[in-house]
Amino acid sequence: FGDAATATWLGESPSWLIGPALFGTDGEGEDALKTSGACLTMNGRQVFDFAAKNVAPNIKALLAKAKMAESQVDAFCIHQGSYAIVDVISRRFKENRHRFVRDIENTGNTVSSSIPLLIEKHVLKSDCKTIVISGFGVGFSWGTGLLTRNEN
Repeated sequence: FGDAATATWLGESPSWLIGPALFGTDGEGEDALKTSGACLTMNGRQVFDFAAKNVAPNIKALLAKAKMAESQVDAFCIHQGSYAIVDVISRRFKENRHRFVRDIENTGNTVSSSIPLLIEKHVLKSDCKTIVISGFGVGFSWGTGLLTRNEN
């Protein structure tokens, strides 16, 4: 795990517009990632399998809800839990897997800060107009959202 903190500014004239979002949770994995006293325990294989099983379908469901094709997304900024997790999720998007931002070497698993760090480093000063963000982890929960650049 890395260490980072981020803040998100919300205002009346946003640079990015928040589109549809989808969320889910699966309580069946409670023993795979938990604290007991002062100790954090994790079954890495079970956590990996959870992300591999749930995140890509959630992203695809969000795109269907928004009536968008994968190719209309400029960048997929997902939680950088590990390079292997980002890679296995991106494989479900065959010809668009190159659109998944990977920055494990610099961002690392900075928990809830990984997505804002990716946006700041790879999206804000780019030509990206549409991005998908997706976070997953604690409690075997996940959330995916669509952001579009405000052209006004």
